[in-house]
Amino acid sequence: MTMNDADLERAVLRELRQEPRLDGASLLVSATCGTVTLTGTVGTCDGRTAAREAAQRVPGITEIRNGVIVGNPVNTGGTNQDVARAVRDALDRAFPATDAARIDATVAVGWVTLTGHLDGWTQRVQAEAVVGTLAGVRGVVNRIAIAPAAQPAKPFRECADRIQTDRIQEDQQA
Repeated sequence: MTMNDADLERAVLRELRQEPRLDGASLLVSATCGTVTLTGTVGTCDGRTAAREAAQRVPGITEIRNGVIVGNPVNTGGTNQDVARAVRDALDRAFPATDAARIDATVAVGWVTLTGHLDGWTQRVQAEAVVGTLAGVRGVVNRIAIAPAAQPAKPFRECADRIQTDRIQEDQQA
């Protein structure tokens, strides 16, 4: 069954109301020929993503235009310093001290830029997810690099090669 635009709007609004990550968000929905446009303000990046995901659960939508914005930290009472402190605390809680120390974060007008080096993609994605759920974060730019796998030190390789050569020679003499 194909839904008309009014039915799509109602279905999306129902999904938005049921999404716990959007508690208290003020969102509007409009639909035209299967294209749904979301507008309004949420408190976190995660909220913006939640709005899109809620709309995606409604069958019959051909396109979603996510015009939802994340509230400016100035409007939510937080400064860039407050957001930066919250980011650091969240990263310190989410990662072991050695990994958290390898992540740097800067905040400008609620946008967080993550830099540094971690050992794997999972950690990189986790860092972005942790920061994206914080109040006052409008967006996350993830520039964390993945450290290349460690290579054995040259003296170790030379020693290992010598041992291998000695074993080959011993096998040939036996």
